[in-house]
Amino acid sequence: MPKRKYIPVKGEFPAMSSRVSNYRPPPAPSTVSMSPSSSRTVVADHVMASFQPSIRHDSDPKKFDDIYEKGKLVGSGGFGSVHSGMSKLTRENIAIKYIMKQRVPKWIEIDIGEDRKRVTLEIYLLRRIGRHENIIALREWFESSSEFILIFDRPANHKDLFDFISDAGKLSESVSQKFFRQIVSAIDYCHKRGVAHRDLKDENFVVDLDTKRLFLIDFGSGALLKNGLDTVYTDFDGTRVYSPPEWILTKRYTANGLAVWSLGILLYDMLSGDIPWDNDQDICTGKLLPEDQVKSNNPTNQVPLYTKWSAELKDLLIRMLQHDQKRRIKMDQVLAHPFVRMSTYNSPARITRSMTRR
Repeated sequence: MPKRKYIPVKGEFPAMSSRVSNYRPPPAPSTVSMSPSSSRTVVADHVMASFQPSIRHDSDPKKFDDIYEKGKLVGSGGFGSVHSGMSKLTRENIAIKYIMKQRVPKWIEIDIGEDRKRVTLEIYLLRRIGRHENIIALREWFESSSEFILIFDRPANHKDLFDFISDAGKLSESVSQKFFRQIVSAIDYCHKRGVAHRDLKDENFVVDLDTKRLFLIDFGSGALLKNGLDTVYTDFDGTRVYSPPEWILTKRYTANGLAVWSLGILLYDMLSGDIPWDNDQDICTGKLLPEDQVKSNNPTNQVPLYTKWSAELKDLLIRMLQHDQKRRIKMDQVLAHPFVRMSTYNSPARITRSMTRR
């Protein structure tokens, strides 16, 4: 199995990461709009979620300086840049994401009060999702003639899941189980709000080191679910090594197929300390085998299901990493699987109450 490494694929939202993100190349003009004046606009599907009134918008970027203090640059890419920051009023930590309008790949029109505004699809998706305890919250956003400025919550003591796994070497089954339950809870909530994240990987989850609570970040590759989890996509802006075999072979995939496969890769990553396969051939031909059946010369497409892992865990991995999309487990089956149902996780609120009672 390949040594754990960061694979430069695209410029993800690195607001909580210690690494500088990789460059996301500008999208091809033939497939996306490159400026706010372009005629191409993404049309929302028929399932319209109510926007969250708590997420504020201001068209005057000068007000940003009155409210927030910009910190150091923590990442940049083709979309723009991300900085740490702080609220001048509350002294709370925030993350500030700058999105250059000339790099916006997808636009959509939304109603802001009595106005009709054209914004990046990412803002629409974040507003549509609203709040969940395992999704990083968008507080508000500003807009200038050249860019959008998005303000996110940021845990004071944090590390992204990639670094968390790297520092630990690998995670125990118990810890992986608790983390995975939070992850699937966040993804299920997104799906119920009609949103597919489409870039599920360890870099896009943040660990609050004080509470061990996980947060999903970066909806820059997200899309609307127009036909539920059966929605078919023919475009992909996620991370190649987390993409399913059907995308590599046919350039088509369903929302369910991608989510389940990517989550299977992520679960294996947490438990073993690395992704199982890191090239197209191995992704399409990879084999999960009992530890004692992996050949001694260790072909790169063979990865072990370790003897010490529970039967429930191995069963879930096998069902999620089925190469045939039709045989792959569905998201509702993942949620109902014993490995997920047996997991226990106390939310920070419950932890606080239990500590108070002592």
